[in-house]
Amino acid sequence: REGVWALIHVLAGEILYVVEAQQAVSDDTAKEVRSFVLSPSTRGVICPQVPHHVTVRGPVEFFVEFHRAE
Repeated sequence: REGVWALIHVLAGEILYVVEAQQAVSDDTAKEVRSFVLSPSTRGVICPQVPHHVTVRGPVEFFVEFHRAE
């Protein structure tokens, strides 16, 4: 959503956070995929309007904290 970003907080276990950024390369559009393993010691940042998804890796407890730019 435009103007909304978020933080992913993992309380227990791990999740795989995948960011799928679009980049213009010449006349073509390329997709750059970056993956991050999030755990209680590592938070994830979700930027506005950037496609992403998460995959749980076994038992996990997490929450997403949303923020809006004003």
